[in-house]
Amino acid sequence: MAVRTTVDIPEPLHDRLRLRAERSGASIRSLIVRAIEQAYSEPKKGEYVTGPLVTGPAAWPRLPRRRDPMTSFFPDLNVWLALSVGDHRHNAEAWRWLNSVPPVAKLIFSRYTHIGCCAC
Repeated sequence: MAVRTTVDIPEPLHDRLRLRAERSGASIRSLIVRAIEQAYSEPKKGEYVTGPLVTGPAAWPRLPRRRDPMTSFFPDLNVWLALSVGDHRHNAEAWRWLNSVPPVAKLIFSRYTHIGCCAC
């Protein structure tokens, strides 16, 4: 059952809301309901990552000095994001690591590598 209510919204906020609704194809009502649901939803369990994911070049995997070097890598979501986003704070480190991977190596993206948390 829905309850009707009246709320005065500042005109600039209403204009932004109207533009967002037009761009997304959603109604103003649905945007407001979704925003209220998100604001008052149950808090997520766990904590967000707040520190840097990479503290320096030593944190990146080193290739073993064996005759049979590892040829498959499973970079996690954070590495893929750092490689994909040009202004990501770890973009340069991610590219240095990628460029150090031997040409015969395989980079694998799977459901296990995209389970992660981003601290972008």
